[in-house]
Amino acid sequence: MRISWVSLIVAVVAISACAPQVARGPEQSTNAQPREMRTLSVVLRNEPFDLTDTASSRNNMTVAFFVARLVHSDDLDTPMPVLSEAVPALNTDTWRVFPDGRMETTFRLRPDLRWHDGTPLTAEDVVFTHRTNATQLAWGISQSAISPVEHRAIEEVMAPDPRTVVIRWKQLYADAVRLDMKILPRHILESVVDEGRSEVLGAHPYWTTGYVGAGPYRVAQWSQGAYIEGTAFEGYALGRPRIDRVRVTWSGDPNSTLARVLAGDADLALDGAIFYVQAATLKKEWATDTRGVVLLQPGTLRFVAGQHRAAYANPASVLDVRVRRATAHAIDYQALTEALTEGYGVVAQTVAPPGVRYYAEVDRTAAKYPYDLRRVEQLIGEAGFAKGADGWYASPAEGRHSPELMGVAEGQEGQETTVIADFLRRAGIDAQLRLVPQEMLQQSDEMKSTYPAWRTNYGLGSPKNLSSDRVLGSRAATVDNRWSGTNKMGWNHAAHDALYDRWTRALDSSEADQILIQIARTVMDELPYIPTYFDPTVAAHSANLAGPSLGFGTAWQNVAQWSWK
Repeated sequence: MRISWVSLIVAVVAISACAPQVARGPEQSTNAQPREMRTLSVVLRNEPFDLTDTASSRNNMTVAFFVARLVHSDDLDTPMPVLSEAVPALNTDTWRVFPDGRMETTFRLRPDLRWHDGTPLTAEDVVFTHRTNATQLAWGISQSAISPVEHRAIEEVMAPDPRTVVIRWKQLYADAVRLDMKILPRHILESVVDEGRSEVLGAHPYWTTGYVGAGPYRVAQWSQGAYIEGTAFEGYALGRPRIDRVRVTWSGDPNSTLARVLAGDADLALDGAIFYVQAATLKKEWATDTRGVVLLQPGTLRFVAGQHRAAYANPASVLDVRVRRATAHAIDYQALTEALTEGYGVVAQTVAPPGVRYYAEVDRTAAKYPYDLRRVEQLIGEAGFAKGADGWYASPAEGRHSPELMGVAEGQEGQETTVIADFLRRAGIDAQLRLVPQEMLQQSDEMKSTYPAWRTNYGLGSPKNLSSDRVLGSRAATVDNRWSGTNKMGWNHAAHDALYDRWTRALDSSEADQILIQIARTVMDELPYIPTYFDPTVAAHSANLAGPSLGFGTAWQNVAQWSWK
């Protein structure tokens, strides 16, 4: 059955808002505490490595609970002040752009900010955070409080007084007001950093069981391998959270998590704890009694990456954009999405996900490649191929067109690669399926980069924007950098890279959106990779919990406003 994204949203809203509430009697209660004192029980897919690094989605919820930023973004990606009193405004004293291309932003901290242990939080902590981040990046420590790209753009961080933070930037940087910096406590870590030993800093309990932050909740206990408990922080910058206690657990088994949610043992499952298969079960179970709410949003982009290095491309025709376009038309995206996501995924008509500000313009103007076998024949014919009596496309120069399609063997990715290979073969492209164990692929950057033709893959930056260093020519994986470059497909397109550079420096959001639209058009025209579908981000929560939502801003940024109904 085909389910449109709009109808899915409507169904979820109907389940969560329109149906009558079902009262629970005392015998049904899962907790004897008064409702306002209930502990919020949360299930993640994985135990976090630490409480500051957001390199993995496994940290989204724990960062939201325990960490505070100067600024975060709401569900519509609008910057909102947290530790800062206000968001710097362009062309004012708080955000100045200089003729030489540098700039300066000023954040005024809220008065009387404190760390979870009661120590005052001041501008010197922000200066220390920047210094520590430089040390961590130099030492190769993973616990980074800021992204490397953002760090490279900063020239200096200063504290002219305890409540004022001045950041000088080496260049124009569009996300300067969304500074993704998780502030570190100078009073705890300064002596460790000054000691100059990476192993001591990396192993410090601050990152885990001894964490002291400034977020909505304080870490009361972290029993590693079992749970993290938090209590509401009275001194949180945006006000004391409405829910008093939280308990975070994790499980790699989504069916086990499903059972907990259905039994009322967990109030919230998110950050990969359940997938669309479990979402389908929950929607069915909750359709009549409204015990809970299922949240869905277009998430990670799935795609098929082409090989763009002439030295490795085999057959060489994969370098021909007409062949890439023909290959794109050979895939039935709707059938693929339904088969792999229970109909909850969103077909990637273009590289822009529905919901972002600029989606309508990209959808209207960018090239698309719907399933169309006549277009396959026309385009691949223009590249010199014709379908023989045996049903396969071939050319005098290359013979039968038999590109390899490589993918991870296990789970959904293995199924996805197999289905796509089948579509290509049905169209007359003799795709050679190669499934590789995930562990083997993860350990070999060379294998990720030197595949001969096509490779199924996922994740090109944040869903809220189209730009990523994973397709920049300057970030290509090569022999010289031991295949460590982020651009594994080896695509090198000067016009695209120039647009990316302009986007990183576009300070006006409207201008930035226009550049992203141009990037989308370039990618869909040149087709370095074939977008297939957006894997849905899935979360589910008890109907007694109000507040969780999925958006394109800082993940779960409104946790302090969550409440029991």
